[in-house]
Amino acid sequence: MKYNFKEVKQKTIPEIKGEAIEMLHTSGAKLLYIKNDDNEKAFSISFKTPPKDSTGVFHILEHSVLCGSKKFPVKEPFTNLLKTSMQTFLNAITFADKTMYPVASTNETDLMNLVDVYMDAVFNPKLHDDINIFYQEGGHKTPDGGFNGVVFNEMSGAYSDPNEMLEEYLMQNLYPNTHYKYSSGGAPKDIKKLTYTDFKQEHYDHYQPSNAYIVVYGNLNIERMLKFLDKEYLSKWNNKQANKPREIETQTPLVSDFKQYEMKTSKENACAGCAYVVEREHFKNFAVHILLDALTSTNESPLKAKLLKSGIASDYDFCFYNGINQPAIYVTAKSIKPGKAKQLDKIIKDSIKSIKLDRQTLAASISRIEFTLKEQIPEMSPGIDMAINSLGEWLYDEDASMDALFYYDDIERAKKLCTTDYFIELANEIFVNNNHYAQAEIVPTEKEQKEKLVPDDSVIELCKTLEEKQNTPDSIEDINKLPKMKISDIEEINKWPPALQNNNIRRYKVDNTDISYVNRYYDMQCLKVEELPYAAVISLILGKLDTTNFNAQTINQLEKTYLGNLNFATSVFNGDEVKVKFTIRSSSLAQNTHKLASLVDEIIFNTKYDNIEKIKAILIQQKVIMEQNFINAGHIASLSRAMSYINPASKVYDMMTGVDFYKFLKTDIDYTKLKSIAAKIFSQKPDISIIANDNAYDTYLQIANIKNEKHNNKLTIPKCEDKNEAFLIPSDVSYNSIVGKLCNDYTGPYNVASKVISLDYLWNEVRVKNGAYGSGVIISTKSNIQYYSFRDPHQNQTYKTYQKAGEWLDKHNFTKEELEGYIISSVAKIDAPKPIKEIMNLQDNNYYSNVSPDFREINRNQIINTTAGDINKCAKDIDVTTKNGVKCTFSNKVPKGMNEVNLFC
Repeated sequence: MKYNFKEVKQKTIPEIKGEAIEMLHTSGAKLLYIKNDDNEKAFSISFKTPPKDSTGVFHILEHSVLCGSKKFPVKEPFTNLLKTSMQTFLNAITFADKTMYPVASTNETDLMNLVDVYMDAVFNPKLHDDINIFYQEGGHKTPDGGFNGVVFNEMSGAYSDPNEMLEEYLMQNLYPNTHYKYSSGGAPKDIKKLTYTDFKQEHYDHYQPSNAYIVVYGNLNIERMLKFLDKEYLSKWNNKQANKPREIETQTPLVSDFKQYEMKTSKENACAGCAYVVEREHFKNFAVHILLDALTSTNESPLKAKLLKSGIASDYDFCFYNGINQPAIYVTAKSIKPGKAKQLDKIIKDSIKSIKLDRQTLAASISRIEFTLKEQIPEMSPGIDMAINSLGEWLYDEDASMDALFYYDDIERAKKLCTTDYFIELANEIFVNNNHYAQAEIVPTEKEQKEKLVPDDSVIELCKTLEEKQNTPDSIEDINKLPKMKISDIEEINKWPPALQNNNIRRYKVDNTDISYVNRYYDMQCLKVEELPYAAVISLILGKLDTTNFNAQTINQLEKTYLGNLNFATSVFNGDEVKVKFTIRSSSLAQNTHKLASLVDEIIFNTKYDNIEKIKAILIQQKVIMEQNFINAGHIASLSRAMSYINPASKVYDMMTGVDFYKFLKTDIDYTKLKSIAAKIFSQKPDISIIANDNAYDTYLQIANIKNEKHNNKLTIPKCEDKNEAFLIPSDVSYNSIVGKLCNDYTGPYNVASKVISLDYLWNEVRVKNGAYGSGVIISTKSNIQYYSFRDPHQNQTYKTYQKAGEWLDKHNFTKEELEGYIISSVAKIDAPKPIKEIMNLQDNNYYSNVSPDFREINRNQIINTTAGDINKCAKDIDVTTKNGVKCTFSNKVPKGMNEVNLFC
């Protein structure tokens, strides 16, 4: 035993080119060390947190423990770390039965600093001594009869999403006798019922070492980590007020009756779903991913094809939730027709009974999943992803801490089972013969479901006290207690591989790569402006239609068998002039590089555009996806639309991906144009970017069918116009944007200035004080400034806050340490590790945007050398630009002085 940790087991894991060691601390804390050569190190501490109600107590705790601690008593150590560290990932996550606090960094000293702050936050938070943290992060009554709080507003936004609500109702019905029937995020009406006493007690009971799961990842000094965790935290913990934490419960199998739920939303958002519980067993759960891919990954896949043919809904989503005690598959029908929801389960069962899964289809799905696992593109950070996956099994089986890290044997076993009836038997077990499933439907209604609270004098006093706390800055003494890096701690820049240009080919030389990546860029200057939306339609339907030599199902099978990814898109680059490209991004294992050429050629040159009904179905699906994004990610939509008012490139982008494209999808499209427009695009000689070993590189160029026609047409870009739009969406929160063009050219200090405004001014004014879930400002290298808010309960107030950002920055007096912290965090984003294909895409973007190959290094040096005087110069430009900026809102109400637009009519 070392530092009170004893080793439980150790295994070599070829999949990660390393090993894993499980340890147990005398306090009861469990630790998994995933050891390999990855320089992006990671740490997470997680707790089992099964809720006893829908007050969202663990979600509010997730936010609140990061609002100051005994050792680090500043109000927002979380944001201080965002301002001052080299972190590559820093967050906290509430799941249905656990709460996780993960951090990652490429610098070991920085990681240890982050671990210190997070460990003190979870075990010694200020929340027990400061009720204002509870009011700020959870919620409180307001003098106008409303309710405000960060988590309350976040969940008000979530509860405006019919698909999220459908999943919640299905979970309630699947597990009615367990904690899974409760909303771990918090139902807005129940968040109001949470008491401060219960809030504190839940922390005492669940945030204790015996309930903790720690995962450490990467190339680091593990002895240093173990000694620190033991000495500073685990051996010190002694809380006599804590009760035994709740255990995760198991539901006895049941078939839930079909249930309907009314919800105030647009009629297009009608949806229904079925959920089927799957036995928790490692290989079976792995096999479910293969099965779902084979059955549902495209419109041609057998189960999805039969569901679409039934005509009861416009599209379907399929998801396997296996990070809970009793995993389940959710099937969601979007825009379901009235009175049809009860048929969904029967159609699924009848479809499964009639489906014959052939070996080729299953082998293709296994190939795609094998490629994804080998490619190892993390969603968050490699160590964080592995921690989440490990907890998805470890939490429910103490012997399964490492199971999720292995997959080689699972792949080989699955390949052997392709030739048997295993997968179709598994499908029947889950969908046909299951004795544990649920059905539910969301029925749109116009009924208003809001309630008005009755304020009293105590509410006014509460809000006054809370505002005073929020307006009181942290003392310099408390700020200085936080661990900090210095600029001298910043390491040398990790240089990206340069592009070797040879006529129309850019090759990124990467040694010993066993994966090939190829991007093709076809110029769309040959099109008329009114043809651009048709090009976007072509990008949506390619690969989903029959070609001269193959039907769509075979195309899909070949793609999954031989390729890793294949993506068609329309891209706009904002250089000296607007460049519009049809982009094809593809990848494969090196030995399949020939298919990157021949299969892509087959699709772009030989697709048949005569199946109008199928094209219409694909576009209806896209329309539904866009409607959901307007509601769930309105900040992206509002930024994009606002930029189209002032920037020609953004105007074109909006025509092919944004609001204008959505409007186009609602018109009478002339489908006869698609074939000729596609022929015009693909008859040209494309630019090619490629990462491949020498053999694969030669193979690709020998096989690819590169045309060489020239077109003289010059695309005419429409003039931009400030439309000052407020788009009405069925949501209880808003997304508000202002954008503008800076007077001066972008330099590194603008990057630092945007960090200061986002993490200090907007964080405090829009998030902390006004309760929005998120807000920030982006200053692009093309000198565009973009403000946004996310799940924001206010509109006019937020716009006023934006207008004052430049003034605030101009008056802000930086200490040397504060400015140094912002510089470090700005450099951290530049230095964060990126997958090689992302590096290629970024460098391609720079090439078409006329950005120098040296820009990254020049920008980084400018950031490192930023002074307070530089920031003041930026502030004056930002002030003028913001006050002259243009606005766009997505909300259920119209801000003062803006033009109302109802998208869904």
